[in-house]
Amino acid sequence: NAIAPGVIDTPMTAKIDDAMLAPMIMMTPLGRKGTADEIASTALFLASDDGRSVTGAAMSIDAGWTAR
Repeated sequence: NAIAPGVIDTPMTAKIDDAMLAPMIMMTPLGRKGTADEIASTALFLASDDGRSVTGAAMSIDAGWTAR
């Protein structure tokens, strides 16, 4: 399994110029960056018994970027 994060609100993305980041955020259906907690929740799900039947999946945690 894999987690494919989009733009996540982290210290690294905080350094990206708003003029460059704003258009990317506007193109996501949720209109916001993802959070580190959302990535962690996905990892915990995959590592838990609840995720035991998930195999060979790439989970996009990207505020809907790939669904647009």
